[in-house]
Amino acid sequence: MSNQRLALVALGVWLAVVTGCSTPGTGQNNRNATRNANVHPASNTNSQANVNAAKAAPAATPARASGGTIEIQSTPPGASIVLVSEDEAGAGPPKPYGATPATLTGIAPGKYTVDITKPGFKDYQKEIQVKAGATVKIDARLKH
Repeated sequence: MSNQRLALVALGVWLAVVTGCSTPGTGQNNRNATRNANVHPASNTNSQANVNAAKAAPAATPARASGGTIEIQSTPPGASIVLVSEDEAGAGPPKPYGATPATLTGIAPGKYTVDITKPGFKDYQKEIQVKAGATVKIDARLKH
């Protein structure tokens, strides 16, 4: 094949590619409206998948299947929550869990002491037993 003919074939392939990828609204791409309509949802789906992949999974997700839940309310609300694990070896380190009202999920089964405190009020303390798949409810009425 001559260089001139090879150049024309390459130009024809290039034109075919460019023509098939033209921008909507130019008149050349109106015949591809269905194809273009299918491209955008895929892009949105991929963008959403990327957003979802970037989100961190909740820290307690693996434990939820075998863990329990503690629902804590207090009067007045806004009291600090500290959970202390009580096992055969003694008390574990205290773990703060924010303020009331709160729902703690994925808590490992076992005995715990729940401390609920708020400045200006007497501390509230309760021993509980957390069981897998069960919910323990605490309604702490803090006194002056």
